[in-house]
Amino acid sequence: MENKSTPRDAVLAATPEASHRGLLEMALQVGITDPADPIWTMVGLAWAAAFGAETARERLEIIRQETARLPDLIAEEKKRASGDLHWMFNDKIEKQIEKLEEIGDLARDGADKIRKVTGDLDGNLAIKKAAILEEWTLAVGKAASAEADRAFYRSLKEAWINIGLCLLTAWVGGMGVMYLILRPHGSH
Repeated sequence: MENKSTPRDAVLAATPEASHRGLLEMALQVGITDPADPIWTMVGLAWAAAFGAETARERLEIIRQETARLPDLIAEEKKRASGDLHWMFNDKIEKQIEKLEEIGDLARDGADKIRKVTGDLDGNLAIKKAAILEEWTLAVGKAASAEADRAFYRSLKEAWINIGLCLLTAWVGGMGVMYLILRPHGSH
């Protein structure tokens, strides 16, 4: 027996196990129940976007906290400093700046990923919408053609029935007239 991977399996394989329950519940809430539904790809992209946004939010919070600590670090360094205050102060600041730059790079990368995912999501939705529209157009055209054929054959059948009834009525009427003409008249 061949093990076929579904879009749902691919999404679950690409996400941390801790998030599987939430993903499955979210999919059920929006009506995605078929593991082979291609919308699972969109669910995975939405999760990646949300995860990226949450990561960016956490990184920005770290930046905010680290930035808020700078005045305390400066005051602490002033108190501890002796003759080499300048060197210690610059060293701490440089380390903090490096951390902030690293966090800023991570935040930019996360934002770029979010932009890419949402752009891909919009593109995939437009493609899926066009495919569904084309599919429905073809289905409506086929249904309309089939209904037109049924209506034509129904009309044709009714026409032949009417012709048959007219011929039968004419034949019965003709037989009645012939009977009246050819019947014996008169005396016995």
